[in-house]
Amino acid sequence: MFIIGALLSRLHGSTWLPYKILKSILWALPFAVIVWLLLGGWWALLVLAGCSLTKSTGHGNWLDYGRRNNEVFEDERTEFLIKPAKSKLSGYWYDALGMLITGILSTLPFALVMFFVNPIYYVVAVFGGALKTVGYMIGWKFLPKQATVIGELFSGATAYLVLDLIIIMEFVL
Repeated sequence: MFIIGALLSRLHGSTWLPYKILKSILWALPFAVIVWLLLGGWWALLVLAGCSLTKSTGHGNWLDYGRRNNEVFEDERTEFLIKPAKSKLSGYWYDALGMLITGILSTLPFALVMFFVNPIYYVVAVFGGALKTVGYMIGWKFLPKQATVIGELFSGATAYLVLDLIIIMEFVL
């Protein structure tokens, strides 16, 4: 699943499909399938809708990790969550915090529902989403010309690695 996650995350960030909501639904679908297998249809629909919406919150202002400090942009939809920290952090760490929030949000609906299956799954799912910020950090550190691609692939892989772990725990062991 982690390879599918990497590819779907890259697809979500690309222009290959013109409709963002379709890309968001594709992103959320594997999360919903796991929930459907474990809890049933209504929970799966809730996760499909929730993950589709939270994947589309936007992170464009934070993609560069502080490399555009003097440019002014309209706030991202979730920026109110971190705005008080803007004057206290460098551009790099402020952008990392923004990416952390959007990464967590992208898996949070799934994580909340999975809490009722096993609280450990909640923790792992949130952590899988949070690793988005690490993926972009790795990209900017080692391949700056491909930082976004690296970040998208890494964040999708880590978010979906959670699904691999849950499949193993619930259906194999």
